[in-house]
Amino acid sequence: CQPSENLRQFKPTLCAELRERNAGEFEGHPYGSVDAAARAAGEPPRSFHPRWGESWEDVRGRADKFLQQLVQEHLPPPPQGSLG
Repeated sequence: CQPSENLRQFKPTLCAELRERNAGEFEGHPYGSVDAAARAAGEPPRSFHPRWGESWEDVRGRADKFLQQLVQEHLPPPPQGSLG
């Protein structure tokens, strides 16, 4: 299988919106440490902001921003008169 010419010319770029979650003070700690801290603080893990870090809702916001940009740049607009 030979890669197409398009793939050979592809040059990936870094995208800040798709970076991993910043766990803040929990960077390097075992998986689940942030959720445990959220429960200990009486907060839902999805909205818990570790000190110097970000919540899962922040991560989702970054991903949503990226996907919206991707759609605007690469999908044609819906036809006139269509529902959407």
